[in-house]
Amino acid sequence: MAPVSTCFTDLAAFTGGTANLSDNDHAPERVNGSLVSAITCRLLRQPVLLGPDFLPAESERGADRVVILGYEVWQNRYGDDPDVIGRMLRVNEEPSTIVGVMPKGMQCPSNADTWRPLQPTDDLDQRDRRCISSTSGSTAIGCSRRGCSS
Repeated sequence: MAPVSTCFTDLAAFTGGTANLSDNDHAPERVNGSLVSAITCRLLRQPVLLGPDFLPAESERGADRVVILGYEVWQNRYGDDPDVIGRMLRVNEEPSTIVGVMPKGMQCPSNADTWRPLQPTDDLDQRDRRCISSTSGSTAIGCSRRGCSS
């Protein structure tokens, strides 16, 4: 059996929760939100409907905050406006640039209505908080390499 670390071509992590959305033009709204590795859409083979997928640099510590909206949030909050790309939105009080919109029906993972890239934080730097597990609410997914089995 090959070591686990060589059996994956890609690994991604995600965690779900809620996201409080607010801006100057709409009433505040609480939706389901996911923090995801920048490669999650590529790994799931899920293209973004409008705008680009997350860039790797958007998962770096200190990167500008960005968000991809779910189709229903885009439809209900912004009336299907394609010019929503580039607008500012506060997500949990953090100014974030809208960089994309997911296709209708896409809510993976965690029944998400918004997606933001996972970024390193001081909290994650603590050795006892680096675990991705079901008890922390985070999950890892991966694509297995051909020829690997467990």
